[in-house]
Parts: sequence; structure tokens; C-alpha cells
Amino acid sequence: MTAHKNVARLPDVRLRQEFRGIRAWAACVVIAAFGPYIFPTLGIRTEQLVIYGSALVLAPVLMLSRRVSREVLHTLAAWTALCLVAMLATVAAAPLQSGRSVLAGLDSFLMPIAALTVAHGWSCSVRPRTGTVLESVALWIVLCVSANTCVSLYGTFGDITPVAQLFWSTTDPMDAVAARAAEMGRQTGLFNQPFEAGLAYSLGLFSLSYLRASCRLSGWSGSIMLGLILVGGLLTVSKVFLLVGLPIAIFSHFMGEASGRTSFKTRLVTALCLLVALVSLAAAVPPEASDRLRQLVSFQTSEDPVALYSAGRFGEGGSMKLVYSLVIENSPALGFGLRGIDGVAYDNAWIEMLVMAGLIGAALYSLVLVIMVLGVVRRRTIMSASARMLSGSLLGLLVFAGLGGPALTANRAAVLIWLLFGTVISLGATTTRPALHDNAEALGAIEARD
Repeated sequence: MTAHKNVARLPDVRLRQEFRGIRAWAACVVIAAFGPYIFPTLGIRTEQLVIYGSALVLAPVLMLSRRVSREVLHTLAAWTALCLVAMLATVAAAPLQSGRSVLAGLDSFLMPIAALTVAHGWSCSVRPRTGTVLESVALWIVLCVSANTCVSLYGTFGDITPVAQLFWSTTDPMDAVAARAAEMGRQTGLFNQPFEAGLAYSLGLFSLSYLRASCRLSGWSGSIMLGLILVGGLLTVSKVFLLVGLPIAIFSHFMGEASGRTSFKTRLVTALCLLVALVSLAAAVPPEASDRLRQLVSFQTSEDPVALYSAGRFGEGGSMKLVYSLVIENSPALGFGLRGIDGVAYDNAWIEMLVMAGLIGAALYSLVLVIMVLGVVRRRTIMSASARMLSGSLLGLLVFAGLGGPALTANRAAVLIWLLFGTVISLGATTTRPALHDNAEALGAIEARD
């Protein structure tokens, strides 16, 4: 009888180990997205080693698994086609190219493929619910951006350059975008650009809302994290956070299906933490940043509104108009390839694709967004209310943030986007593997205890 009980417990122990392993793996990958440059002279970052390595491990799992989502396959196919067009353009438009690194451009296209492979591979390689993986990814995003706020707050009073230069750039740290932004009173912490930091803090807000709605993070801890994320996002003075991420998070929280789960006590604690956070922010923000922040939120300025809210990208004398003209006049179909145009910032997702892959690339990028939206719409019926809230917020961020920068290819922040999308789109994936049916009771018991 005792031997029979020990044999019956084996699946339970094995499944529990898989739960812990996948959560630890997800934590390592998210933390790696915030990591430093490992080999600065080669431009190799922590997340490149971790995510590409994880993708090599999980790619065979996806190829052999019966749980692969159609939505993920369609997204991967469209993005791979976009990557191939950019590579073709690199060869075809070689005489027009500048001296930018081909490898850096290629990384912008390969990293999304690797990150999506890793995120969906987690749901196909182990037996626990995909919701558990999503909760782990969301939790560590919240923790990491909260920690980044602490770095930003220290940067308002002291010099973080000696440490932050390991995360900002492979060249002279004083030439980094983050260093120039800090001179204007904008603190990005470990992120090199306010745009990237604004994306990350927006994702932190969405992840926190998901965890609170799922009752995985509530009370004082959730309210403190909310205060830290809001302070960090405001310190960046990033338009992506102020005009896109924050409004979407507020709308989804108060208008979403999960908003009614918040108790009066939790709302009171949240309000108190927000009050403390905003008072602290008012004392910490330098005058240069506070003036810019006031301009953005008051809508009272003598500048051209389009130029102000697009940071000079569009409107009269917009920088994107020049880039568009260069591509259309020289190589409209394929663009300039992975090397792009030297000395030009890709401050718009469609402009970036236009430069690297021409009109074909811009069309394929739009197709990727359409596939992602349709994929979420098809899976909404099998998602929880909190997951629907998260997926809707994420898609809104991708569309509107893309107007101000390459949201799906930006370093660090784009990795977090693809990890969140890959796990949320995997919700409800089913399998016919006998092992799962044989261990259904053990799996249910573990889920109930966890």
C-alpha cells in the first residue's frame, strides 16, 4: 500500500518541479532584459545571451509540440518575412548604405523572433497553466521597473553614471542619450532612452493592473509598487508614458471588467500611496523637467502642437519628412537595408521599417500588428477578465507608441513586450499529449495549492 502511494506521488512531485523551474526561468529572462553590456566592445548585452540561448533550447520544443498556437505561428511567419525583406534590401541596396552595423540591425529583427519563441515555448514545454508563466513574467517586470525607479531617484540627487554607463552605451557614457536627458532633468535609470523607459514603465503599469485584478498582488505591496512605477514614469518625462501608457492603464483599470474586484480598503491605500508619491516627485524633479512636464500636460504652449507632442518628428520642419523623402527618392520598395541611414534616429516604427525594408517592410509591419490584434480577439473568449485587460492595454500601447518610436524593436523594452505578448497569447492552448490527461488530477491538485 505504501509503495503504491509513493508511485502515485511521483507525477505530483515532477509537476511541482516543472512549475518552479518555469517560474525561475521566466524570472531570469526578465531580469536579463535589465542587465548590462557583457562585452561592451562587441555590443553584446545580457538579454542577448540569455534570450538567444533560451530560444535555441526551446525552438525544438515548439517544432515537436502539439500545443503551438496558430496566432503565434502567424506572427512569427509575418515577422520572419519582414526580416527576410530587410536582409534582401541589405544586399540589393548596398551602394546606398552607410556605415552602420549590419549585426545591430539584424539583432533588431531577430530578437523579437527569439523572445516570442521563448515566451510561447514555456507554455509548450511544461505542463503548468500558461497563466502561471504570465503571472511570473508580469511580477518580475513590476519588480524590475520599481527597482529602476530607485536608481532614477538616486540620479536626481547623485551621479549614477559610473554604474549606469554599463547599461547605457558601448561608447563614451557622456554621449549616451540617457546622459543628455539627465542634463535636462529627465531620469531614465538603467535605460538609455526616455522612449524605452516610458515603454517599460507603461508595461509595469499594465502588469501591475493584471496582478491586482488576478488577486496575485494586492494591499500595501501593490500600492507601493504602483507609487514607484508612477514616480519612475513621471521622472522620465516620456510622452509614451504620459500620453499613451498612463491613460491606457487608467482607462483599463476603471472601465475594465476586473475593476470591480478592488475593495474600498485597497483603493484607500492606493490613494494614500499615490499622494505620497506625487508629493515626493514634486520635491525631487528638477526645474527643467518640471517645466517640460507642465508643457505636455497643460496643453498651453506657443509651439506647434504636432511638433511638441511628436518631439519635432512631425509638423512644420519635422525630421521624419526628410527620412521619408530619402527612402522614396532612392529605394522605395526595399529601403536601405539593415545598415539604415547613418545619423538618423528612427523615431517612428513605420519610418524605421521604411528605412530598413522599404514600403514592403512598412506594409509587413502593419500586417504583424493586424495579426497580433486578431490573435488576441480570437482568444478573448478563453481569457480571464484580467488577461483581456492586459492584452488590450498591450495592443493599444504598440499601436500608439509606434508613432513615437520603434516599440517592437527597441532595446530592453521590446523584449518585455514580446515576452508579455507571447505568454498572454498562449493562454488557453490545449494539447492532446496522453501524459497530460494521465496526470490531470495531479495537475489540478498542484494548481489548487499554488
